[in-house]
Amino acid sequence: MNRLVLSAIIFMLTNNAMAILPSAIQPNEFPMLPAYCKAKLSSDPLDDKAYSGMIGPDWRHIHHYCFALNFTNRFYKTSNPNDKRHYINSALNNHDYVLTHAAPDFWMRPEIHTEKAKQLKAAKRYAEALGELKKALHIKPDSVIAYVVLADVYLDLNKKTDAVAAVEEGLQHGPENRTLQRRYKTLVGKDFVPPLATPVIGRDGLQNNPPSDTDAKPTEVNASEPVSERALPQSSTPSTPSEIGSPTNPYCRFCP
Repeated sequence: MNRLVLSAIIFMLTNNAMAILPSAIQPNEFPMLPAYCKAKLSSDPLDDKAYSGMIGPDWRHIHHYCFALNFTNRFYKTSNPNDKRHYINSALNNHDYVLTHAAPDFWMRPEIHTEKAKQLKAAKRYAEALGELKKALHIKPDSVIAYVVLADVYLDLNKKTDAVAAVEEGLQHGPENRTLQRRYKTLVGKDFVPPLATPVIGRDGLQNNPPSDTDAKPTEVNASEPVSERALPQSSTPSTPSEIGSPTNPYCRFCP
């Protein structure tokens, strides 16, 4: 068989395989997504009302963020390299849609930049991942999850010194964070000791002790856990989403 013909057949088979991959979020995939995703894709106005106020005006774009997260989940579940390539590119495209269309001051931008960085890291596009994390930390310098992902990117690049620096900077903002503490112990070989609080001296010359926070539990963020575990609290039970759009464009009802 002619090599050119064989290549054409392989190309057609690959593209046909890609074409049958489902695009719309399936019912069994919603539990791995933030609760507002099911509400956004529901036809019930009450579901929409339950979360639109929490997200804000850019609620109209948030379904693309849900699509991005779902494509990422599929990326990790499949071992097929063509499917992986399709899913990661689809995730990145949907992230870019939100970042392009949302307001410059949209409060979820740091999270979206960080999630996009995680996907770029998975695709081994490290320079782009670092760029997204830089954007996230420029907006929200105390984003603990961004520092966790930043350290993981540096570790993939075999830059241990930079990874330690990222963890230490993150611990300056969240000294009680368990995930960063574990990263620190793994990298440095010892437990992280939070710095002692500077005593506050009152006008009478006596030390005023700050309120005790011994009862507070250290926070923990897992960079690999589903975003549904870190999303907005579910204020009501969203209804089951209805079928939307067409087989070739299941998202058209929502795009402005």
